Amino acid sequence: MKDRLALLSPKERTTQNRAVCERLQRFLHDRVRGLCGYIALSDELDVDAFLRETLARGIPLFLPRYENGSVSFHAVTSLEELEREERFGLLQPHPALPQPDPDAVSHVLVPGRAFDPAGNRLGRGKGGYDRWIAMQRKAHPQTQCMGVAFTEQLLAAVPTEKHDARMDIVVTPSHTFFEDPFSKD
Repeated sequence: MKDRLALLSPKERTTQNRAVCERLQRFLHDRVRGLCGYIALSDELDVDAFLRETLARGIPLFLPRYENGSVSFHAVTSLEELEREERFGLLQPHPALPQPDPDAVSHVLVPGRAFDPAGNRLGRGKGGYDRWIAMQRKAHPQTQCMGVAFTEQLLAAVPTEKHDARMDIVVTPSHTFFEDPFSKD
């Protein structure tokens, strides 16, 4: 997957970033009440434009903080207030910022290495998102988890394990895949 993404030109990345943000705006415009987003790493789809639109509309936004293999989300009012973490240079919210009440989160944007149309996700191998999503779904089962990806990250099938969190929706520049509610065990 790393090799596939390395072949994307800056222009193609920008085009795909814009297309996914536009899809998210159309799809979530009247649905999102509280959003957990993310700040893209260099090989992830950049959703900053959608995050800025979310903030401009007054919708609560929570961004991830990574520590010791776990993920927590914290309220932000601006992307400019993020701090650069020293070890890996990640932009993330200050740990003292409030964490969301699970009921306040209607949607979660989830990055990953690869996705498939059934909602399966291949992450970075540490399980931080999987554990956080499991806790969020236990506390507020209505939360919709949305995998967002470049076209090149969509595979026919992604290998999964029991602990892997499945996405309710997968969004690429040209497709939106919804989970079949009758396929759950």
